[in-house]
Amino acid sequence: MAAGVFLGALLFGLFALAYLHAQNRSVSFAGVSTAANTTTSQNSDASTAADESDAVAALPRLPGLIEANRRRAHTACIAGTVGHRRSNGWVQAVAENAPRRCIATSQ
Repeated sequence: MAAGVFLGALLFGLFALAYLHAQNRSVSFAGVSTAANTTTSQNSDASTAADESDAVAALPRLPGLIEANRRRAHTACIAGTVGHRRSNGWVQAVAENAPRRCIATSQ
């Protein structure tokens, strides 16, 4: 008896999920057609790509961790973020509650 109830609930859930998936294919959650979103997102992608390239160009270029250790430098680019040498290791630089980004010029 319990297995029948469980199986019925499972099948009902699958049908409901399939129905909702079919409804969401033509209309997004915001109620806007996905075809309209595609054309506007292509236009905004071009401007976003230009903004991102300007932002990347503005990032500081620092030596990577291996090169910074070799040179005994006080600042390095570690995993895309700025790190400062301390007596017991490296500390990540933070600006406005977010890690400061950088570009490593070496490893």
